[in-house]
Amino acid sequence: MNKISKAFAIMVVIASVLGFSGSSAALAAQPQPVSGSSSISALLSIPVLVSKYVNPYTAEGQRMAAPKMGDNWSWFLVTLVTMLVLIIALLIMIQIKLNQFTEKQRAKEAKEDYFEKATWWEIFVKIEKDRPLDAPIEGHNYDGIVELDNNPPAWFNWLFFLPIITGVMYIMYYHVFNIGKLQVAEYEASVAEAEANMPEVKIDFASLTPLTDEADLQKGEQIFQANCAACHLKTGGGSVGPNLTDKYWLHGGDFPSIYKTIYGGVQGKGMAAWGEVLLSDDIHKVASYVVSLRNTNVEGGKAPEGEEYNP
Repeated sequence: MNKISKAFAIMVVIASVLGFSGSSAALAAQPQPVSGSSSISALLSIPVLVSKYVNPYTAEGQRMAAPKMGDNWSWFLVTLVTMLVLIIALLIMIQIKLNQFTEKQRAKEAKEDYFEKATWWEIFVKIEKDRPLDAPIEGHNYDGIVELDNNPPAWFNWLFFLPIITGVMYIMYYHVFNIGKLQVAEYEASVAEAEANMPEVKIDFASLTPLTDEADLQKGEQIFQANCAACHLKTGGGSVGPNLTDKYWLHGGDFPSIYKTIYGGVQGKGMAAWGEVLLSDDIHKVASYVVSLRNTNVEGGKAPEGEEYNP
């Protein structure tokens, strides 16, 4: 189903809930409903029929309407349900006002006090302490202590309804219309953008020559001890990795080959691609240090591996 169809399905459910809950609330809140309320209730049942026979997520809806639902149909249905929700809300308000008027007339004829509940607008803007108390709830009198049917303060109603409205907007924005990107999508997009903008590094390995300055070799040794000694030992004699002090090399013993092996790693051999970790300048220094170990043949070194290399 397309995104608009999902939005339509959600709105149909909202219309159904609003229709029945609003109708029930309107009838229950006023003890003397006006005649014709059954007609309004019949109108309020329309969302149920719509949700059953037009909603593409029901069996009847899939059988009757889903094959015909393109983008144009979806927009039309969304508009239709939106208008239906507004009409239902208007009918509920009219019914409540009519019931209030009828109850007010009945109380006047019976010479009883009439207490009018606050409107929806008033419960959001009116300060509760500035309005008279409502009538006690009938039957809620315990040793002279009565319970009043007052509305919550306006600030509480805002705290209650705003998260609901925000949640509906969030769902529509991120999960129905997919206007905004979720965290995973944002991460993937940022990674793709970074990779696209990453400058291409081209190294002419054949033109590289080893460094001979003592300071550079000492820096290379520090890098070797920190990153390479775990596999090649501090002496370079080899452990998990090969012996770097003899004249045998698995991937070439010349300087360009040594640099390239350190930079790109060896897939499947456990040799990491240090070009993704170290700066090119540091790789140059550590490669120069490895060249200085060549043919030193430290005691206890690992058995020769690879092909013999003679400079």
